[in-house]
Amino acid sequence: MTLRLNLAALTPLELERLLGVDAARQMQPDLSAARLARRPLLGHNFQTELNLIAVPERTWGATPDDAYRLRQQRAELEAAGLSFLGTFALDALTGQRFLSAYLCESQNASVALRWSEQRKQDTPAVQLISWLREELAGTQALVSWNTHLTPTLEGSPSVLVKQYPDLDAEQLLYTHRTRVKHHGKATPVSSLLEFESVFQRLWEANISAWKARGVLVENGK
Repeated sequence: MTLRLNLAALTPLELERLLGVDAARQMQPDLSAARLARRPLLGHNFQTELNLIAVPERTWGATPDDAYRLRQQRAELEAAGLSFLGTFALDALTGQRFLSAYLCESQNASVALRWSEQRKQDTPAVQLISWLREELAGTQALVSWNTHLTPTLEGSPSVLVKQYPDLDAEQLLYTHRTRVKHHGKATPVSSLLEFESVFQRLWEANISAWKARGVLVENGK
């Protein structure tokens, strides 16, 4: 099934993030007409599956500053005792589509150092994701970042995302473990297969939320 982005279902802020302020303003007449007629205004095709694609190691970073941040945060993760699984690309994403994958000793989260190889994108940052064994008050998963991040589309409300831009990698690990303890127990992550599954489940949760909002529609509808 091919899904398309429905621009008419996006919020004003999402439209500006996706298209830019000027382009979003220029589209207002078309958006208003589509909403009044209760029909979609179709954008690009949307990939519904997410996979990790292994990539060979090289010198990473879109800028010298990004390259320095990557080296620094990799060193912090190694110093924290994490196990390196490899470097990958997330095939469905643009922006921060590259990641270094790690396993933590507690096995309660996937740990990824994420970055973009394009200029003017978000700077390298550490992301931790934990899926709860039991849903708690509508929450299925916890995500922690050590950066300010503005996603183009708002994600699933069942995933609680917190940003801690002032924390280094080790401090972020501790903070995330505390979050997990407050919400119960997390599904173990002890292999590359389970690491990939965490990202796929997050992507599927977002896809479901976007379909429910009408942000994604079947091609031809």
